[in-house]
Amino acid sequence: MIKRLATLLLAVISLLTLAACGEKQLLIDPAPPEEQTEAPPQEHAVTPQKTPEVTAPDSVPADDAGLVRRIDPTFLISRGMTVDNVFLASSDVLFIFTSHVRSGVLSETSYLYTYSLTRDKFTGRSMPLGIVGQYPRAALDDGAVPVMTLNTETYEADALLLIDPQTLEYEQIDLRGLRDVRNVDVSPDRSMTAVSSSDALTVVRGFDFTDVIARYEGFTAPDGDALLDYKLPTAIGWMPEGNALLGKLLGWEWVEHVFLLDPAGGRTDIDGYDYLSAEPLTGGRLLIYDDFRLLPSGVLDVSDGSFESFDPAGLPGEEDERYISSMAVTSDGQLALAVADPEGDEMCRADFYHGQSVVRSFALEKGDGWPVSFESLTLSPDGKEAALLTCATVDQPKAIYYTRLP
Repeated sequence: MIKRLATLLLAVISLLTLAACGEKQLLIDPAPPEEQTEAPPQEHAVTPQKTPEVTAPDSVPADDAGLVRRIDPTFLISRGMTVDNVFLASSDVLFIFTSHVRSGVLSETSYLYTYSLTRDKFTGRSMPLGIVGQYPRAALDDGAVPVMTLNTETYEADALLLIDPQTLEYEQIDLRGLRDVRNVDVSPDRSMTAVSSSDALTVVRGFDFTDVIARYEGFTAPDGDALLDYKLPTAIGWMPEGNALLGKLLGWEWVEHVFLLDPAGGRTDIDGYDYLSAEPLTGGRLLIYDDFRLLPSGVLDVSDGSFESFDPAGLPGEEDERYISSMAVTSDGQLALAVADPEGDEMCRADFYHGQSVVRSFALEKGDGWPVSFESLTLSPDGKEAALLTCATVDQPKAIYYTRLP
């Protein structure tokens, strides 16, 4: 009898012990996680924000309605991102540079997202960039896209990232030994690099910044004012063949003239086009344009000095209230111009040219909540695709449109 009571007592004690252990385990277990929204791809996570209603303006011409598309901003807005810039890295991949907005404060740190034009959707790939000091100007021959970043404390040049548009893998070139860098331009085949600083334009071999090929220093005329008359050379970009660097000599508030630097260090000043800027084209040609108004003047063949004027018909004149807000050109001379018209029915219009003929136009008309203009234009390297970025308004984020050109 006593043995049975002892056995029963041990059983009760065991049950009480298990219950106590179970209660203790329950107390130290973490609370189940709250339901999480989808995090943005890769390294960063942001506080999701309420997605505002965004409606595209009903202003696409009927014949272009199926040719121009607007990228749905929900993907970026839900991640607390606002668009800073766009660049067509290839015929399929659009680079979208963004910054994070939280409680009305814009972060200095930029993030790169990619959008596939053929699939009409975000790829899901992104990467943090830090502070962007220079957005891409052109892709290299191997398809890599250069982006310069800055040190987050000193704001000096930090690195040059050569990014693969398909994978976002990149090669990093250390720029920390350079000072007062304005921009860095790599030749199409990577054989040379031009560094524009606050006192000179320097061309080096490859990425060896100690192996100087050519140097064009800033200067002041002997009888000039040290501040007002200082002239500073800076790079515009490499000729598509990589055989020369196109640069411009900057004055106090204007471009003095453009010039070419060859790999041997020789300089050719482009005379007769003072106070005009240029963009490099294939075959030793330059697109000459007004740097203030972005108004194209024509195409200059450097080899023989011949000049083909650009017909200004339909473009803003000097006394016109309209103005060109953005310009883009491919290496073979295909041109895109965005015209803003604050007083007209069409707030902004983008015209795409083959030669001097307009092959496509796209306009945004005035409407409630849409007092916008095209902030930037970008063309793919082959000139078959174009992307347009509008400015932001008080109640509307920036909008991105893209189209395939004939």
